[in-house]
Amino acid sequence: MGHRKRIPLQLWFTLIMTFLILALGATVVLPAVQTGSEIPTRLGGAYISDITPALIEAMDLQPPYYGVVVTDVDLDSPAGLAGMRPGDVLIMANSEPVQSVSQLKDSIWRMAVDPVIFQANRKGTVFVFTVSLR
Repeated sequence: MGHRKRIPLQLWFTLIMTFLILALGATVVLPAVQTGSEIPTRLGGAYISDITPALIEAMDLQPPYYGVVVTDVDLDSPAGLAGMRPGDVLIMANSEPVQSVSQLKDSIWRMAVDPVIFQANRKGTVFVFTVSLR
């Protein structure tokens, strides 16, 4: 008897998803900008990511580079209806500075306030958005 190799679970998932996409003729829609292994986090219908050099270049972000960047928005979601757009840099949430996606999620959970009032920098202009996350 020969030795059989185990196929890693991640490879199985990739193989099965590839087969289903090809077999069903499905199309996969991913958020607008995705770099490396970083997958944007969905928050109120907006996809947000930590600011990276690749995102600064891809989205033509303007300094200062702090906060989190909106990479895509579902226009029918609470974030889209509030006016958020890809390229907005979220700098404040309920008067608390935003430094990273994980810090933003933790502070929203800790504050337990809904809706959340975001301040965002859009190419040098500050916008305020009120977004219900429930």
